[in-house]
Formats: sequence, C-alpha cells, structure tokens
Amino acid sequence: MTSKARREPSAFFPPAAGASTLPASLPSAGAPDLQFGEFRVAAQVDLLFRFETVVPLEPRAVQVLRTLAQARGQVVRKGLLLDRVWPDTFVTEGVLKKAISQIRRALGEDAKGLGWIETFHRRGYRLRPAPSATARRPERPSSSRTSA
Repeated sequence: MTSKARREPSAFFPPAAGASTLPASLPSAGAPDLQFGEFRVAAQVDLLFRFETVVPLEPRAVQVLRTLAQARGQVVRKGLLLDRVWPDTFVTEGVLKKAISQIRRALGEDAKGLGWIETFHRRGYRLRPAPSATARRPERPSSSRTSA
C-alpha cells in the first residue's frame, strides 16, 4: 500500500524553535510510561491507568492520548493524529472527535471546567499540563479511611 500523499510540514501548531518532534513510531521496548496527574499511559500496551486501576478506553483512543502526551504540551495537528493512529486508512475527522470524546470521558472531564485536553479549533489538540516521562509507577495517595 502506498503512503498517504497528504503530509503536513509541521506536526505542531505553532512550530516551536528547537522543539523535538514526535517519535516516528509508536512506543518501543525501552520507552518509559507517560505520566500526567494521577494518570499513566503504559508504554508497551494500549492501556490507561489511574493509579493502579485500568481505565476503560479503546486502544485507538489510548494511541491518540499517547501521541498527545508525547508532544509534551504542544498542539498536535489533527492530520498528524489521523496519520499516526490510523495509518494507511481512509478515515474522517469524526473518528478523531470520537476518540477525543472517549479520552475526555475516561479522564473525568465535564463540559463546565477546563480539562486535560485542550481543543484548538481547526488545528488540533493539546494535552495539558505537559506530562513527564517516568519509568516508575505513580504512588496512590494515602487514604484516611480503613477498610473493615
């Protein structure tokens, strides 16, 4: 199959001077997990965790979230997300909107407040705040309750 003819000169908007670009492929064997707040995107599998609990999320939505996390706070263009998560497949922006909606729901965002995913109209999306790469798991906050 031939690769898509549509390629954007810059994956991000606006392009930052000296900014690193996203890796050419999805996670490799030595890639660290991506941590933001109480959430963690596992590097080796398409899973999202909140502390140590798996958060239900479709694999393609996890791949979109991973791509946003790898951008470290930069806006990722819609075209790049589509090319990255659905390579060599004809899809519309509707599948991306569905994935973003699923991510927002999984992260507990509501319609009233600012959430983890920021939309840049006609451009793309950004994960805020910029996640930190970590090789260790997040610690669960201590609870004042004790179970009987």
